[in-house]
Amino acid sequence: EQEREQQQEQEREKEQDQEQQQKQEQEQEQKQEQEQEEEQEQAQEQEQEREQEQEQEQEQQQEQEQDQEQEQEREQVQEQEQEWQQEPEQEEEQEQEEEQEQEKEQEQDQEQEQEQEQQQEEEEEQEQEQEQEQEQEPDQKQEREQEQEQAQHQEQEQKEEQEREQEQEQEQEQEQDKEQKQEQEQEREQEQKQEQEREQEQEWEQEQEQEQEQEPEQ
Repeated sequence: EQEREQQQEQEREKEQDQEQQQKQEQEQEQKQEQEQEEEQEQAQEQEQEREQEQEQEQEQQQEQEQDQEQEQEREQVQEQEQEWQQEPEQEEEQEQEEEQEQEKEQEQDQEQEQEQEQQQEEEEEQEQEQEQEQEQEPDQKQEREQEQEQAQHQEQEQKEEQEREQEQEQEQEQEQDKEQKQEQEQEREQEQKQEQEREQEQEWEQEQEQEQEQEPEQ
């Protein structure tokens, strides 16, 4: 009887040991599963953090590009303002150049008049000399007439040459006037174009301000 009881007691202990071992194994498995779940959660969190960092980097890059674009636009606006400020000075310079050209033309006209007067005086002197020679030396009349014709011929050639030069100068002046008018027309067109660009930039800045004001509300 005692042996049977001992044997039963041993079997019960053995069963208890087996149950305890199974329980420990189950606990170990649960612990491993929990560790795996925690590792998966950590991996997901790390992946989310990486994605967030990438998004932040992209946003920073976009902000830098926008800053650069705005800086370029500000520089363009400054350059245009400087050009507009310089325009009145350029107009004054053009007016001064036109005045100087007019003065040159007047001086040239005066010089031409003086030359013509001198030529007339020389012709009169030559005529007087010729008359005196004709009165004093009748025999040399033919030679004097030939010399007079040659002198007149030379004077005529000089006069024609001067007229040709005057015509060329007038043509050059007319060509310069045309070029100046074309340049002025181009400058006016440039001013209109710049004015349009300035209005477009103002509209763009207003749109930017509106978008910035709407961003906090969104």
